Amino acid sequence: MKVAVAKYAVGKPTDFEAFAARQRLVLEEARRGGAELAVLPEYLSLELAATFKPSIRRDFNASLAALQALQPAWLALYADLSRELCMTIQAGTFLTQVGLDRYRNRAWWFAPDGTRDYQDKLQLTGFEKDTGVIEGGDELKVFDLNGVRAGIAVCYDSEFPLPVRAQREAGVRLLLVPSCTDTQAGATRVRVGCMARALENRMFIAQAVTTGAADWSPALDTNTGEATIYALSLIQISEP
Repeated sequence: MKVAVAKYAVGKPTDFEAFAARQRLVLEEARRGGAELAVLPEYLSLELAATFKPSIRRDFNASLAALQALQPAWLALYADLSRELCMTIQAGTFLTQVGLDRYRNRAWWFAPDGTRDYQDKLQLTGFEKDTGVIEGGDELKVFDLNGVRAGIAVCYDSEFPLPVRAQREAGVRLLLVPSCTDTQAGATRVRVGCMARALENRMFIAQAVTTGAADWSPALDTNTGEATIYALSLIQISEP
């Protein structure tokens, strides 16, 4: 099985159609390379905040509220691409409203047969806590990928051994880690966490990252890290 992990340079789309066109290009490239699964980074959907007026995109909480209107089109985009390309897509995360001014950092899974599911991020970073509107998830899920059992640990979740161990005991052999880190220290913690979880659990781990700068966004302003597949003793690092 071939797995593609994105090192995604954050852009500034002018509208949803421009965002969708880029997603198609990225995922078509992965499929041409033979990938059966593509992993995109955490907070990827926040790139859509660039389409809002400056007063909204500069206000993180206001941008989350505005993004909710785009979620149906966002979900349909990846569902259609998964079916069209015959490729499973882990589409990064979408901060989804689950109550009045309450959001979960939700990692979506799309399969070519139309299956759609998600894994909520469990552990919150300091930034997420400080927003006052993001809450952690409360459930671990297992996904089927052509007979391989897969799980998702969103960024910071990869640094916590016990939930990943629970996924391993539920049969997970491939762990997907969509991530977004703004400092070298943060990127290193996630990288070391991924390596440790791969070693402890004898599983494969596929990490996607954001990269570059987006001075228009309070969440995606600075991005660092390497998209990597951790395969026990073998570590494969993507080229920039």
